[in-house]
Amino acid sequence: PEPAPEPIPAQTIQPEASVAAVAAVATTAAVSTQAQDPTPTPAPVEAQPEPQQAPEPTGTMGHLAIIEALSGARLLSEFNEVVARSTIQTSTIKVEKTERSLMATGEYKGGQTITGTLDGGEHVVTIRFPVSESEFIEGLKSGQVVQAEGKIYRWSGALKQANLDGTNARLA
Repeated sequence: PEPAPEPIPAQTIQPEASVAAVAAVATTAAVSTQAQDPTPTPAPVEAQPEPQQAPEPTGTMGHLAIIEALSGARLLSEFNEVVARSTIQTSTIKVEKTERSLMATGEYKGGQTITGTLDGGEHVVTIRFPVSESEFIEGLKSGQVVQAEGKIYRWSGALKQANLDGTNARLA
């Protein structure tokens, strides 16, 4: 048979250490059981001004209102959203110059473009016309006022200029 293991001597606890340990536990318990306010006071929050955004177009807007909204837009998605709300409307353009439409597709390829001020205002726009109206557009002189049906199809942010597709050009 195997001999029995020797008993492990019991730890001797110093009386000063045990009193200090009991006092530490009692202090911790007393601190944690003190009444605490269940609703902490939130820190005051300063009102932050909301960032300015482009005006949100609603319903049918005239070309001038759409141009104003485009002028205030900052993101490509905002530009596209505003342009998508454009409808065909009758407008007048005071002719500054006419030129051949470049980079156009479909019925506008090979047509003519008028650059001028829109509806007697300060906004310069371009309005391109199909080939079928080229003869009339080529005969226009600077300063003449033309009336046409048009729809904004693009915004040039660099030039701050609306580009319109137009039809039915006539002297106003």
